[in-house]
Amino acid sequence: PNITVADLKYDDGGRLWIASYDHGLYELELQSGRVKHYTAADGSLPHDGASRIAIDGNHRLWICSSLGSLYSFDPATRQSQIYSYPTGNRICGDAICYDASANRIIMATYWNLWIHNLDNDSAYVMTGLDNGKQPFHSTQMSNICNDLQSHIIWMSHGKGISVWDTK
Repeated sequence: PNITVADLKYDDGGRLWIASYDHGLYELELQSGRVKHYTAADGSLPHDGASRIAIDGNHRLWICSSLGSLYSFDPATRQSQIYSYPTGNRICGDAICYDASANRIIMATYWNLWIHNLDNDSAYVMTGLDNGKQPFHSTQMSNICNDLQSHIIWMSHGKGISVWDTK
């Protein structure tokens, strides 16, 4: 289909996950070439906007929405769950990654990091405006990734790159 692809993630099951800004989520099984499409219309997703994907240790997808939300999607059950900030505000994520060392999802937004602990299903926010109380010293987060060999989280933002040793 003619879609705007926002993100791609490959999982350990041989599937390529494709996030679309306005056409939901696609699953491409690389071995067979079969494509599955998940949308709000079929009840799989809360809406069809998807901009970034992370995959956790239980094979759930965590999706930053182009419509200002974060949701998880379980491919086995085709069920999704939407999340909001601890304050109840909407989440508009620019980047997302799974930190296996602590079993958590870390999402970068324009102003802060949103950290969701998957062991106890709790979340907290670290803001770039609280100087000295967070691992970065800026706002305008644009990307985030983790070093799979250690506890290091890399973040790009308006003032360059920051590194966070989560140990």
